[in-house]
Amino acid sequence: MTAGQDARDRVVLRPLFGDLRVETEPPGAAVRVDGVPCGPSPATAPGLAVGRDHRVEATLTGYGAARTTASVKPNQVTPVSLSLTARTADLSVTSDPASCAIQLDASPRGLSGRTLRGIPFGSHEISASREGYVRTESTLVVSEPSQHVHLVLRPEPPGIVIVQGDHLADIYIGGNLVKSDAQNSGPQSLSVGTYLVQVILKTGVEIDTSLVVKSQETATFDYSRGTVTRQQRRGP
Repeated sequence: MTAGQDARDRVVLRPLFGDLRVETEPPGAAVRVDGVPCGPSPATAPGLAVGRDHRVEATLTGYGAARTTASVKPNQVTPVSLSLTARTADLSVTSDPASCAIQLDASPRGLSGRTLRGIPFGSHEISASREGYVRTESTLVVSEPSQHVHLVLRPEPPGIVIVQGDHLADIYIGGNLVKSDAQNSGPQSLSVGTYLVQVILKTGVEIDTSLVVKSQETATFDYSRGTVTRQQRRGP
C-alpha cells in the first residue's frame, strides 16, 4: 500500500434461510406458502428467507380456507399448524309424492318438504321411501351454502286381489262395487295398501275383512271359508 491510499475491507453478507413444516387438521389439504404450491399436508416449504413473515394457506374440498403468517429460523425447520373448518349448507328436500321418509347417510331425517340444516360440504347418500312406492337412492354433492334436491319415486307394481266364495254376493273392495250377484270378483289389480273387502250375500249377511295388498302378489280371499291365500307373481 502506498502513501496516501485508503485501506478498505469488503464485507459480503450471506442471506439466511430456513424451512417451514405445515400440518393441517384434517390432513391432505393443499398448502401454499407465499402463493407457491407445496403439495398436500403435511408439507415442507424449504429455503425461506429469515427475517420476514411468510403467508401460509391451506385449502381442502368441503372446508373453508385456513390462513396464517409465520417466520422461520436460520437452518431450522419451523412447524406451523392450521385447522380447517368444515363448510355446511342448508339442504331443501322435496319429493314426488310428498311426505316421503328421508335418510341422509343412512340417518333418518324426517319427512320430505323440509330443510336440513348444517349439512357438511361434500358427497352424501340420500334416499326416500314411502309405502306403495319403490325406494329411491341417490348420491348428492353439497357444494353451495343453500341447495335443493327433488326426489321422484315410482309406484310399486300393483298386486292382485281375488274375492270368491260358494254363494252369490255383491262384492266391494275399498268401497267400490266390483261384482254384483257373483261368486268370484275376478282378478282386481290394486295399488299397494290396505283395503276393506265387503261381501254382502243375497241372504243379507255381510262379511267384512281388511286385506293388505302387496306388490306383485295375488291375494285370494275366500269368504265362505274365511281364509286368505297368497301367491307371489313374477314378471310384469
